[in-house]
Parts: sequence; structure tokens; C-alpha cells
Amino acid sequence: MVIQGYLISENTDLLEIESQIQKVQKKILNIRQKEYQHLLGKEIAFCCDCIALNILQRPTQGSIADCAVDNLNRRIQVAQLSNLPSPYNLSIFLHVLQLDGKAYLRVDCNNPIFQKAFRSLEDVSVSAVECQDPKNAKNILWQKLCKRYEEMLPLSKNLTTELYPDWEHMTYPDVNSRCEDFARQNIANSYLTHLNAGQQMIPPHLLMPYVEESINYLQSEYGKNEYREKVQFLKKVFIDLNADDSIVRNIQPQFKTEEEPVINENTETDLEK
Repeated sequence: MVIQGYLISENTDLLEIESQIQKVQKKILNIRQKEYQHLLGKEIAFCCDCIALNILQRPTQGSIADCAVDNLNRRIQVAQLSNLPSPYNLSIFLHVLQLDGKAYLRVDCNNPIFQKAFRSLEDVSVSAVECQDPKNAKNILWQKLCKRYEEMLPLSKNLTTELYPDWEHMTYPDVNSRCEDFARQNIANSYLTHLNAGQQMIPPHLLMPYVEESINYLQSEYGKNEYREKVQFLKKVFIDLNADDSIVRNIQPQFKTEEEPVINENTETDLEK
């Protein structure tokens, strides 16, 4: 899709336009929060699973939740700065454009999860194929809109607001699916390391061929047997966070070593008295 756009009003009445935008905005903010909760639940579960397998150490400063929030926020920031299509790209901008007595909404975002917020509006989006057709009605419409706003700025709204965890409603991926995902990824990683002769950095020109080989291995009889064994092992190790997530926000106690008393040379000890 080259342009994501919608007819927001059959007239240019500002009150009606604002009312429609507020409805859409409420849906978008709700979607963003739910998606953030979903991604955070995955990140927390992943951290817990890595700690259970001694791949990562439990944080000595702060909790697992603090660590997961930092990791997730970093991934979201990178995705939004690059503006690439990604589940972690939660940025979204709305632009109101007017033409021939009607108001249109142009949406700038690279995450399809937001499309459901606009279901109540007439879709006038233009795909890559439609963009190549000079007779396409929607293509003609957006050509006119773009030309009109070449020298003037549309009314724009940034809905990329700050996101915060809602700990009371936190849910996590099912423990069985976590075992299956981790087993598949772990086997693939091990096979990639094997193909690269134990070296950590895979040369860029070899990365995709090696990835394809690892996928083929997972689909082979050897890979399927290893996968089943790994899943069964992980089911004995991973905890069901939806049943008990007390470990997530608990801070690991710090044990201090007992310091030896410092004796001042000018102070008499009990033996000298």
C-alpha cells in the first residue's frame, strides 16, 4: 500500500472532522496500549526463560520487569527511528486534507495492526498497482490532494504517545508455545553456529544461505527429533507466568559480606587495657 487514506467527512465542518478524529484516536491509543502489553509480556517471558536456562543472569539492580521494559523500549525506539514495517514500530501520524468540500485522512504508519481503527471509515487507500494506473479514481484523487498540499501544510496529529506497563492486566505467552518457540530458535541458532565453525559473527553474504540451511535442518527427521526432545526438556524448566508471575517484579536481595572491624592504632583494645 503506497498511500493509506480514508474519507473522514462528506463536508469540511471542523466540528464533525474533530469528532471523527477523536473516535479514531481513541481506538488507536487503545490498540497501541494493547500491543505494548502484548510485546512486553513476550519480552518478560523471554527474559525469564533465558534466566531459567542460565543464558542470562538475573538482574542484580532492579527486577526482571525493569530489564524487560528497558529492552522493549529500546526495540520500539529503534523500529520507530528506522520507520520500517515491524511489530515494534508503534508510531502513527494522522493528516487531514480537504478537497472539493470533503475531508480526507492520510495515515502514516508501518504497522498493519492499526488498520482496524479505521474500519468505520470509507477506505480510499492506493496500492502500488493502483498507483501505476493513471485512470484509477483513487489514484487521481490522491494526485489532486498531493498537488494541493505541495505548498501548504495539512492539519496533522502525532499519536506516538509515551507507553507505560499496566501491571494489573499483564498476560504472558502460553508456556507450551514458549517451549516450542524457544526450542525451534535454540536449535536453529546452534545449527547456525555449527555452519559458521563456531564463530559468532556470520559474514553478511553467508547469513541467508546459512539461515535457509538451518530451516531445512529443522524440517528434517533429525531436526524434528531434536525439536521434540528439546520441547519436553523445556516444559520441565519454564514456569507458567500466567499462574504465578511473582518472580517478575521481585528485586533480588543483595547479600553484603560482613566487613572486618577497622582498628585505630591510637585506640586501646580490650587486651591492652
